[in-house]
Amino acid sequence: MPIPPPQHPGAAGALTLGLVAVIGAVFCVVPILLSPVAWIRGRAVLKEIDANPQRWSGRDLANTGYILGIVGTALLALGVIGVGGVIALFLATE
Repeated sequence: MPIPPPQHPGAAGALTLGLVAVIGAVFCVVPILLSPVAWIRGRAVLKEIDANPQRWSGRDLANTGYILGIVGTALLALGVIGVGGVIALFLATE
């Protein structure tokens, strides 16, 4: 039986960033700022794994971090739009 390749060192990091960003946003606003970093890092790790699949494993972890980064970034954008709308509404009523 062949030995499986080692996990890419950035795969768990991308997953951790994505989880901290999305789950942490429930409790505090600051962790959601990590979402774009998780998105970018997850995509970079996926490219490296896809370029050399015999050398690295951990694609599922990197892909989950990538997807969580996209979701968190979308939530961040909606939050920024919402805050901007509230500010604009407040300024319009003055």
